[in-house]
Amino acid sequence: MATNIKVYRGNQIGGCVVIVNTDTTRICIDMVENLPGNETAEELEIKGLTYEEENFEAVFFTHYYGDHIGELQRILPNIPCQ
Repeated sequence: MATNIKVYRGNQIGGCVVIVNTDTTRICIDMVENLPGNETAEELEIKGLTYEEENFEAVFFTHYYGDHIGELQRILPNIPCQ
């Protein structure tokens, strides 16, 4: 089984989004906001997570700080968040 990992906003300390894909599962770890001083980061648009039909099994938050849950409201409503 192949596993693919993609990191968004990896140029921010404490402010990245990690997408993990396997042949059968797709999850997101943290859904961070753009941190101050990182004006180059665009608003995250992730197909199946923030727009179009849901295709993520879950979103996991490492801890309940604003820099890790800042984009929580943008996650599609039928995707479980923990």
